[in-house]
Amino acid sequence: MSDWPRLLLGLGLIYAIFQGTASVLGSDRGQAGIVVGAVVVVVTLAVDRVLLGEPLPTAARILGLGRPASAARLDGGERGTPVPGLSRVGWSASRPGHLGDANHS
Repeated sequence: MSDWPRLLLGLGLIYAIFQGTASVLGSDRGQAGIVVGAVVVVVTLAVDRVLLGEPLPTAARILGLGRPASAARLDGGERGTPVPGLSRVGWSASRPGHLGDANHS
């Protein structure tokens, strides 16, 4: 079997498990997102291992699991760069009627 049919079979399987798990758990808006996400990651690793023949450590690395390279850590915000709007004051000030709003009494 060539790579394309196996890839499409794997994607279909991952989607079916994703949809089925979310439906069984009643997670139509992400209520059980952590559980569903964990199941999807495990199934994706299994598909990479069984259908595509990737060793488990390689499959995990391909999915972005594991330690990032030092350059990626620096670019990813380990420098402590603040993000406007996500600080507590920025968040509350952007929501009318909450702490930080000039009209709040």
